[in-house]
Amino acid sequence: MSQTSHPKIVRRVSPEDIATLAHLAGIQVGHEDLSPLAVSLEQHLNATELLLQADLEDVLPSMEARWNV
Repeated sequence: MSQTSHPKIVRRVSPEDIATLAHLAGIQVGHEDLSPLAVSLEQHLNATELLLQADLEDVLPSMEARWNV
């Protein structure tokens, strides 16, 4: 089995990062919400990192893509 190498995407997310993202998205985020949102985003990125490390080479898709047109 070959391991697919994925770049490490996780880094510390600061309240300043959240403020910048909010500004770029055109949304207002209260100062008191910046730290909790930074923690939450960092946790989501860590979970994504774990999923990217999973060896799925021998795993078959469990569902086929269907398009309703």
